[in-house]
Amino acid sequence: MSGNSLNSLSDRHEIRCSWHALDESADELAQFFFMNVDPSYISHSEMWEGRATGPNEWAVDLNNRISQEYTEIISSSSRSKRIGIAKEGCNTIGLVVVCMNEAAKYCVLEDMVIARLWRNSGVGERLLEWVVAEVRSCNIQSMFLESGIGNTAAHRFFQKHGFERCSIVMSRTL
Repeated sequence: MSGNSLNSLSDRHEIRCSWHALDESADELAQFFFMNVDPSYISHSEMWEGRATGPNEWAVDLNNRISQEYTEIISSSSRSKRIGIAKEGCNTIGLVVVCMNEAAKYCVLEDMVIARLWRNSGVGERLLEWVVAEVRSCNIQSMFLESGIGNTAAHRFFQKHGFERCSIVMSRTL
């Protein structure tokens, strides 16, 4: 399929983006994450947080870890860390997790996952632009993210949407 026909796919469907609603459970969102990422997604944060055991290997209990993380976000009264959802009908087709530091006027896009069947359809762009508008309304002026070194499709996507490399993370096995 050409890029134009893929982009028109999301144009033919009503895609809604919103902050997490009570009808999505942390377990369902964790399952969505689990089913739609591969090891190229792993960055140093995934290893630091225990989601991955190395740069190419997810933790055995990844689904449970993500469910616990999302449960904490959902149950928190703080609005500094939020989950955004893209839906087509009643189906979740995209997910973002954003952590805002309103005092410093920046945020971190901690997770952005698009359903495999909806990639290259415009859903990622819609979800990203929606979350950018949402955080701007909180007076956020900069957005940071990190991406696994082998996640080149994501790198191209984010560069296309104005992100620039601002640091390099290095590691050493001890």
